[in-house]
Amino acid sequence: MKILALAAAVGLFATADGYAAVDHAATEGAATDRAPSDRSAGAMSAAAPILRGQECLDPRFARGWVYIDDHHILVDAGRYRYRIEFSSSCRDLAYAPVIGFRGDPIGGRVCGSAFDSVLTRDIPCRIERMDLLSREEYKAIEGKRARDRAERRRVRAERKAN
Repeated sequence: MKILALAAAVGLFATADGYAAVDHAATEGAATDRAPSDRSAGAMSAAAPILRGQECLDPRFARGWVYIDDHHILVDAGRYRYRIEFSSSCRDLAYAPVIGFRGDPIGGRVCGSAFDSVLTRDIPCRIERMDLLSREEYKAIEGKRARDRAERRRVRAERKAN
């Protein structure tokens, strides 16, 4: 993936093929203070996983992302925050320093439609579902992930000590 431009302040890249990418190391743990969206994950129905219009992720505004597991990531896009679920395991996410987004061919927005995907090392991870999250939901999931990681590290340290 050739990198054409870098906006170091937000860790956003534009790639040669027109996709946008977010640098994980530069933006991990970033949260926003803007107002939460009217439509949160709790308010979404299982029958309507595709976002519409302004709700869609505009990769130009993606400020950071958090790896949850091989099937989920969180994306902070300023005003909106997203939980993205993949249709199959996307193992490269655990070690990817940069991800890209492939969305609508005209506007580039990612809404969770059939052809939307997250790119890692040019390997597409097809998006199964996207949910909007409030700031509080985003921080709660991010905090739970941090607590889980700390617990795993503590257990590993105890095993090494014994």
